[in-house]
Amino acid sequence: QCSSPEHVRTFGSAALEIIGRHEGEVLQLLQDDKGLHMIAVFGLQGQALPCAQAMQTVMDLLDCPAVTQNLTCHIGVATGNVFCGVVGSDQRKAFDILGDPVNLAC
Repeated sequence: QCSSPEHVRTFGSAALEIIGRHEGEVLQLLQDDKGLHMIAVFGLQGQALPCAQAMQTVMDLLDCPAVTQNLTCHIGVATGNVFCGVVGSDQRKAFDILGDPVNLAC
């Protein structure tokens, strides 16, 4: 588990760089009693091989000491059709991704 704000920043910076390098987008980064969770998505810009980009990202994340240092990593990958866009009301809106593949990857 990430035990300090500095560890979360180090992890987040390294992971964001790696995910961005493979044309992914980070949707959420949050921490709870089960650990640090990051949800990243690929293919939003119409890339031809989003699954391959996701898998290369996984390999790079696991090879990065700043990401894996003092952490037990669990990574899920799922593919399929999802809804992505702005959801909510006038008082609160957020960009989100909804669908079975999102839940399967978690």
